[in-house]
Amino acid sequence: MKKYALSTVATILLAASSSFAASINVLYTDGTCHYTDKTVVERIEIGDGKVTIVTSDGESRQHLVADIERIELNSTQSGVDAAADASVTVVVSRNSISISGTEALGDVALFDSAGRIVASAVARGASASLSTSHISEGVYILRVGKISQKILIK
Repeated sequence: MKKYALSTVATILLAASSSFAASINVLYTDGTCHYTDKTVVERIEIGDGKVTIVTSDGESRQHLVADIERIELNSTQSGVDAAADASVTVVVSRNSISISGTEALGDVALFDSAGRIVASAVARGASASLSTSHISEGVYILRVGKISQKILIK
């Protein structure tokens, strides 16, 4: 991923949506995800090698551009604890990932830390399975429909 130096500060104003739980996910190159509920975000400032998320209560969270893999806007969940919120159960083993839920799941995809899809499937109703036998050990992001969860394959 190419990094670009930003010489001026650009401010992005975000309109909060009350119709669904939107979020801003800052995914770091080390696989960690930093979540901010979009309904409390006042603005995002970009410049001087950093991205600053300013919330309506005046708090600000700074992220160095060099540490950021990508930023996801308007996601429906935080990523790390999203499965519990959506009544989805994920079971990870060395050779497979089994996903089951209380509702139809939709498309399932597994992403590596560079954002590439390494496995995918179309759920059959409320369950799906991915083979991970061809995947190296490490941290991945599992997307089930509109939900994302960080998982560890070991």
